[in-house]
Amino acid sequence: MEEGKDSFILDFMKLCENTEIPGTYAAWSAIGGISCVLARRVWMDAGPYTVFPNMYVCLVGTSGSGKSTAINLIEKLSRCLEPQPNIVAQKLSPEALIDALRIQETVNCKQLLREKNEGFVFSDELSTFLNRTSYEAGLASLLINFFDCKESFEYRTKGGGSQVIHHSCLGILSGSTPDWLMGAIPDTAVGGGLASRFIFVFHEAPTQPVPPRRFGKEKMELLEKLQRRLQRLAALQGEFRFTEAAQEYFDERYMQFAQNEKVELAADRMTAGYGSRRCTHLLKLAMILAASERETLTIHLDDLKAADGLLATVEKGLPLMIMLITSTEHGQAVQYVLRIIIKAGNIPRREILRRVSHRLSSRELDSVLETLNNSGMTKWVMEGREIIYEYAGGKE
Repeated sequence: MEEGKDSFILDFMKLCENTEIPGTYAAWSAIGGISCVLARRVWMDAGPYTVFPNMYVCLVGTSGSGKSTAINLIEKLSRCLEPQPNIVAQKLSPEALIDALRIQETVNCKQLLREKNEGFVFSDELSTFLNRTSYEAGLASLLINFFDCKESFEYRTKGGGSQVIHHSCLGILSGSTPDWLMGAIPDTAVGGGLASRFIFVFHEAPTQPVPPRRFGKEKMELLEKLQRRLQRLAALQGEFRFTEAAQEYFDERYMQFAQNEKVELAADRMTAGYGSRRCTHLLKLAMILAASERETLTIHLDDLKAADGLLATVEKGLPLMIMLITSTEHGQAVQYVLRIIIKAGNIPRREILRRVSHRLSSRELDSVLETLNNSGMTKWVMEGREIIYEYAGGKE
């Protein structure tokens, strides 16, 4: 996304400037807001299947990192639309979720009613909506079907009955601390299924303190502009198509990914599922970016490249996300050491060991530091006989 373009996402990021909301969270919250209003009304024909712009996004960061503020701000904008999108509660049983998503609509302006199951979840804490208990109750399999926007599927209740769900579509914008993420998604779910349908957006850089204050005239005008644009996006309807240049790039990038990155991801069962769905994520995101900038149903080359770049950025945190979910004790240790490094800016290994000696042995610390280095979150240099570590993650 280039500066200076008239874009809903860029405008929302500008609205969040001079607040404690990181730019990364602002961008993905705006993406979630557009996903909420587009729902099933727009799509892409991918031959064997149809892709809709609904997304499951989770902002991951420490408490006070601004993720809840970003989510609540875009939710507030979405709730002001007329008619309001079907925003469902954060905590529901599978049966209650089905009931909350059921909508009756007229067909072709006639008095014919058709049922659809469509909605969006804004949840500043993912584990409130999704946790190990709800997994056991069958929520995960239901969310998989809703993400895939199936025309119809059968859901069997715990009581032995069944319901046929028609025209389904669900989107999620949620937040989580690294520790809570472990409780939201069981380690057995990583590698495929529901976890591979989520985009996990990490932001580990420290948030600069900004005293809260009311929006001035310029930001109030920007807020009104965002409201008008979101209202127009809610009226968008029809099939998205590539420009010729975008189609050429997509075909070339698809083959490049299949022959390189996908092979690497498939070698690890923990990342294989995401690799197989990366194309779907790319198309969903490209539709959202095109709508953000032009409010039309045409995907340009710039939209596709920007979507590819955004995914590549969040994918850097994929190894850390997997480690957090699958290795609870190690994951907590990694987060603990990472926060020490971020706060210090750069710090000798010996000083890290001094600060964590009550929790980790020297060997355990080396394992943690190796994880951080291999995931690209930190890097180290030699200064004389000292090993100095520093944070290497994304910067705003």
